[in-house]
Amino acid sequence: MLRATTAVAMLILSVGSTLAQGDVTAGKVVFETCARCHTIGEGARTKIGPVLNDVLGRTAGTLEGFSYSQAMKAAGAGGL
Repeated sequence: MLRATTAVAMLILSVGSTLAQGDVTAGKVVFETCARCHTIGEGARTKIGPVLNDVLGRTAGTLEGFSYSQAMKAAGAGGL
């Protein structure tokens, strides 16, 4: 019984790891489009768009020191 439980646990862990890796790979591909205008990470600097450091949880159109379009400000005011 212990062997079967261990085997199932290992299978679940390996599938989870594979799915997570798939997300990273897909994320890199998606970010290639974003990177045309945005940077992220240590030393990130504003390009056409603002840096994306700490973007999760931040209301759209609210980063200090960046001039947002009215559409982006409205999106933030609407909950984005």
